[in-house]
Amino acid sequence: MATLYNRDIRVIAGPLTIAPRTTSGEAQPMLALTFKVDKDDGREPNKAKLNIWNLTATNRAKLQEKGLEVIIEAGYVDEIVQIFKGDIATSTITRDAVDWVTELELTDGGRQLKSARINESFRGGQPIGQMLKKAADALGLDAGNLAEKVASDGARSVLKELISSVVLSGSAADVVDKLAADMGLKFSVQDKQLTFLAKDEPLPGPAVKLSAGTGLIGSPSIGEKGIVKAKALLNGRIVPGRKVELESVVASGTYVARKVRHSGATWGSDWTTTLEMKAL
Repeated sequence: MATLYNRDIRVIAGPLTIAPRTTSGEAQPMLALTFKVDKDDGREPNKAKLNIWNLTATNRAKLQEKGLEVIIEAGYVDEIVQIFKGDIATSTITRDAVDWVTELELTDGGRQLKSARINESFRGGQPIGQMLKKAADALGLDAGNLAEKVASDGARSVLKELISSVVLSGSAADVVDKLAADMGLKFSVQDKQLTFLAKDEPLPGPAVKLSAGTGLIGSPSIGEKGIVKAKALLNGRIVPGRKVELESVVASGTYVARKVRHSGATWGSDWTTTLEMKAL
């Protein structure tokens, strides 16, 4: 695992791109900024805070648009990974002594989850998965792994088919939540993409190895219900649902990440990932 001195970041906010330190082999000065990204596997939207110092007046103006998409990629030189994709909820510009600070609060699908509505009717005899797809479409987000889950009839399907006609009306997020539960699934939004998983089901793909030699900082702790908390050097590959192979004196084994916080300061010492995980 790389160390803090070669950390790197790229921010893409609509028409504005803050380039990483190394672009086409040429070193770039690192702009002063801080970020805090909070993600979990629940229905509530993931959130992030991003502060940027001393943008030009033109670039500050570009970041005043509510709803503008922002992508944060962070990590190390030649190893940056997307850690957040969402939209501007609020944008504030303040003057701190001689510095201009642009403060952005971001949400991942927050607007869609709050405002999207559905009003559809279905006849009996139709697969419940088709209702779920229709409700998910109403959210206006990337469908993610929905087609795969519908094709497999969910991981632990309770209902396969409508018995009688049904009218779906109201909050699209509420309808998706209910229909997903009927199929034995829960949903979350990760980087503006829907993710459907069964209870305790991990994301597909290899586990992230976490030990003293791969970025683990200090010793993990074990709390209530077997939840293990750990801290590591920033690792954007750790996301909610990802398998983690933990190796430490306190706890070792294969876990599933449930809550993740990525935080960093380009001109400070923080460049870490903290997580809560549960044994697989």
